[in-house]
Amino acid sequence: MYKIAKEQLVILWVVGVLLWLGNIFFMMSDEELTFVGLVFFLLLPGALAFYTVGWKKVNNKPKEFKKPKLESHEEAYSKLKITYFSVSNTKLILLSIFTFGVYPFFWFYKNWKIVSESDPSSTIGPIWRAFWSILYSYSLFKGIFLSWATSNKENFDFRARAVWFALCFALLAITGNISARVEDSALSNILFIIGLLSFVPIMLAQKNINENNEQIDPEYQPENKLTKSDIWFLALCWILFLVFFLASYSQ
Repeated sequence: MYKIAKEQLVILWVVGVLLWLGNIFFMMSDEELTFVGLVFFLLLPGALAFYTVGWKKVNNKPKEFKKPKLESHEEAYSKLKITYFSVSNTKLILLSIFTFGVYPFFWFYKNWKIVSESDPSSTIGPIWRAFWSILYSYSLFKGIFLSWATSNKENFDFRARAVWFALCFALLAITGNISARVEDSALSNILFIIGLLSFVPIMLAQKNINENNEQIDPEYQPENKLTKSDIWFLALCWILFLVFFLASYSQ
């Protein structure tokens, strides 16, 4: 429960505070207070504080010293030789737009699945990691940047870059979700368009993925054609969109 990095805890707090402030905004704009809004307003700060206290107790415990296992540079490097999800930036942008911002979550699923399959002892659940991508995006971005830095022999703070990418994705994704709750249609449309830009940090990370994959496989080419899974995914998104559109229009 408390096995998350410090950077992920920071992202959790940023997302929680934004949701809490957004809830206050909607409570002030509503004529009457809703029970759900009031409960959310009262419980969210307590839940964040309670989790943080538990996280500190677990992670501040002195750990038993274990003699590090020495391994060669080639062995350490081989663990990072992961060929991540193949997609061109053009295809990523178009699918993100035409699936109304849902494709980035599919992108997270495909990459988590590759990471999980690369380690037989892994207990990662790709579906759940993709569903909670706002919280787990940091871990994936960190792995991508570390693999890219190792394969290209670059030396930079990949953790700091992962934090910024994760925060950027979280802010854009939350903005897109808030758009559905805004009654002002003009403001709702603006927030929705901003939310669609959640593919921007993913697009920049994909650039590093493609460069990493090229270093591992010189014949690597990013996938730029629609596959059967892409077509099915597009069809499902459009069916759901039409269902929600007709339901809202009928009201």
